[in-house]
Amino acid sequence: MLAVSDPNTKRSLLSIASRVFDPMGLITPFTIRAKMLFQELWQRGLQWEDRLDEDIAHQWRSWKSELSQLSCITIPCYFMGNIQSSSSIELHGFGDASVTCTVRQSTSSAWVKLDMHQLILSCPNQGWRPQRLCHC
Repeated sequence: MLAVSDPNTKRSLLSIASRVFDPMGLITPFTIRAKMLFQELWQRGLQWEDRLDEDIAHQWRSWKSELSQLSCITIPCYFMGNIQSSSSIELHGFGDASVTCTVRQSTSSAWVKLDMHQLILSCPNQGWRPQRLCHC
């Protein structure tokens, strides 16, 4: 994934970070760091072929050194083999609108609960009480 010699420019940062394929966002905690570095480069006004400032270059080297560890992550394609008809499934989602993607007390969260009889949506941090979306 990495070229033998990375010139450490804005162009090379975007080129290398864009090679990480994560259509479901399962490794977003990793990929967001490169996106934030790229955003910082735009804010600093660096041109495509400008060398990275040392503080950014340090973070970039750290990110690239962790790339090889991505191959250790495994996610099963089918994980619901033991679900019974009386089981319920909950899907929890979390969102963050902070500038630096840090988890805060006020972070929005929502969950969806699906059992064999109803679908319920809740977003407690926004003051929503569980809402039954359908009764099957």
